[in-house]
Amino acid sequence: MQNSLQATAATSFAIQRNRLTNISSKLIDIVVGCTLAYSAVLHISNPFLFLESFLRYDLIGGYSALLLASVLMWMSLTVGLALVVGFGRRGALILAGCLFAIFTIAQLIALSRGMVIGCGCFGVEEQPIGFWTVLRSTSLLIASVISYVLGPSSESPIENP
Repeated sequence: MQNSLQATAATSFAIQRNRLTNISSKLIDIVVGCTLAYSAVLHISNPFLFLESFLRYDLIGGYSALLLASVLMWMSLTVGLALVVGFGRRGALILAGCLFAIFTIAQLIALSRGMVIGCGCFGVEEQPIGFWTVLRSTSLLIASVISYVLGPSSESPIENP
């Protein structure tokens, strides 16, 4: 009888821990997704401003910059919305992590070159790149990784109540 109670208590604890982890992971997904979607909407509403801020990093130019800037805007929106609604969660987290890694690396390269430019993160109200912008993009990268690792490994509601 006591072994049965211990097993039931252990199972109950594991279920509650799993639910807490899933809820935490979903909250992270929503924060990361909303951040990407908000940024993307601002960029899509003024694509030339985004292209201008993109070109200031001086990493690529010409048609390549135009193509990459266009892809990044729409990819950010798609990935952000996927995370908010929970569609293709694990793939969206991988893409979000890649986006934030790209953003972080671009900022670090610009800083290492001594550039004083706006980050281009959220449209017109640009914060100059620096410690806080790198910390923000790095934190969102880490949050994406944590949610990927700790969150449900399957999209199936049967396996993850």
